[in-house]
Order: sequence, then structure tokens, then C-alpha cells
Amino acid sequence: MIKKIFKTLVDIFLVFVIISAGIYALITFTSKKDGIPNIFGYSPFSIITPSMEPVLNVGDIAICKKIDANTELNKGDIISFKSTIQGKSVIVTHRIESITISDDNTIIIATKGDNNEASDATTITRNDVVAKYDDKKIPYLGYFFTFISNKYVFFILVIIPLAILFMTEFVDLIKDLVHNAELKQKEEEEKEKQKKQSKKNNKK
Repeated sequence: MIKKIFKTLVDIFLVFVIISAGIYALITFTSKKDGIPNIFGYSPFSIITPSMEPVLNVGDIAICKKIDANTELNKGDIISFKSTIQGKSVIVTHRIESITISDDNTIIIATKGDNNEASDATTITRNDVVAKYDDKKIPYLGYFFTFISNKYVFFILVIIPLAILFMTEFVDLIKDLVHNAELKQKEEEEKEKQKKQSKKNNKK
């Protein structure tokens, strides 16, 4: 009974790891072109700071819809945009605080995190905006994605369990084939015995 429960728990964990790893791999693969994941027109972003709490919490995956030239942006919308923090290019997800148009008709957007006291230090243009929050999120999954983004952790938590699962299934398959072969052999032996017995009875 305990062995069966343990196997069930292991199977559940492996399914979770496989599905999560598959999603993570898809996000990573679709991000290679411009650094922005694109899954059927949607971009999932991992929330790593509390700046948008309580709407978006640390560890959430925010599901954002990629924008195009026809997407309308308004004050109060939550957007994901390209920014630079300490010389590193990042994607920030904050709320639009104001939208203005400069003298050369450039759309200037000021943003702010809901949980921040001050507005963001720099404004952005519409060209910096990559997606608009679609009011959908997956709680806690961001923690797992951040965790397995380390190649060593990915190897330990994904590659090794997949290898174990493959080997386990392979061993079970071999056992089933051997067992079926033994059953077939026994059946043939039993038939042969019955034939011999039948011949003896006929001679009598």
C-alpha cells in the first residue's frame, strides 16, 4: 500500500516536472528571436519583484497579450515593456500612469508600479511596449521557472527524472515482454502435454 502511494506521488511529481519543463522550454525557444516569448500571441512573464502587488505577486506568471499597431493603450492599463536596469535589458510589467504626445508626435508613456511610492524614473515610448496584461496569471509557477533557469538545477530536476522515467518504463516494458513470452511458452507446453495425453488415451 505504501509502495503504491509512493509510486503515485512520484508519478504526479514527474508529470508536473515534465509539463512545467515543456512550458519553460517553449518559452525559452520562442524568446530566442527578440527575447520576448510568444505562445500563440501571448507572452508569459515571471514576476520577480513586489512592485505590482497585490495585482501581481512575486512568483506569478503574468499572461500578457502581444500588441500590434492597432492595440489601444489607455491610462490604467498594465503593460510589459522593454527597459534597462543597471545596464541590463529587462522586461518590466507596470501600470500606465499617463500618456502624452510630444511635439514630434511621439507617444510618451509614464508608468508606475502599484506598490511603488514613486513613478518610474524614465518614461517610455509606444515602441518599447511589447505586451498588455490580459488579466490572467498563474500563481507560484514563476518560482519554479526561476529555479529551473539554472542549468544545473534543470539537469537535476528535469533531465534526471526524465531519464529515470524512461528507464523505468523501459524496464517495465522488458518485464512485460518477458512475462508474455513465458506465458506463451507455458501455453504451448500445456497444449503439447494435452496432445500427448490425448494420443495416449486414443491408444488405450
